[in-house]
Amino acid sequence: MIFLLIDMAHASGSISAEEIARIVGVQALNFFAFVGILAYFLRKKIKAYYSQRQSDFVAALEKAESVKREAELKRQGIQVKIEKIESGYDATMKKAAEKAEQNRIEIIEDAKRNAVSLKTEAENTSKTQVRDAVNNLKADLLDTSVASAEAAIQSKMQRQDHENIQDHLVKSFGAMK
Repeated sequence: MIFLLIDMAHASGSISAEEIARIVGVQALNFFAFVGILAYFLRKKIKAYYSQRQSDFVAALEKAESVKREAELKRQGIQVKIEKIESGYDATMKKAAEKAEQNRIEIIEDAKRNAVSLKTEAENTSKTQVRDAVNNLKADLLDTSVASAEAAIQSKMQRQDHENIQDHLVKSFGAMK
C-alpha cells in the first residue's frame, strides 16, 4: 500500500525519486525495526508457541500412531477370529458329515441285525407251529385209530368173549399181587 501511495505521488510529480528512495528506506527500516523489536520481546512467546505447537503435533502424531497400532491389533485379532471361525466351520462340517455317515452305517447294521433276528424268530415260530400241527394230527389220528379199533372190536366181539377177557385180566392182575 505504501508503494501505491508513493507511486501515485511520484506520478503527480510532487515527490522526487530521491525522496521516494528515502521514504522507502525509512519505511523498510521501520518495518524491520518493528519486526526485530517484536521478535526480541515476543521471541520467548513465539518460541514457546511454536515449541508447544511442535509438541502438540508430535503428541497428535504419536496418538494417531497409537490409535493406528491399536486398530491394526484389533484388525489382526478379528482376522484371527475369522480364520478360527472359518476353520471351525470346515471342521464342524467335516465332523457332522462323518457323524452322519457313522449314524447311517449304524442304522444299516442295526436294521440288518433286526432283520436277521426277525427271520430267525419267524423260522423258529414256523418250525414250532409245524411241529405242533404234526403232533395234533398224530394225536387226532391215534384217537381216531383207537376209536375205530374199539368199534371194530366191539362189533366183532361177543358178550362171551368180553367176559372171558375180563376174567383173564382179573386173573392176571391177581397173579401179579
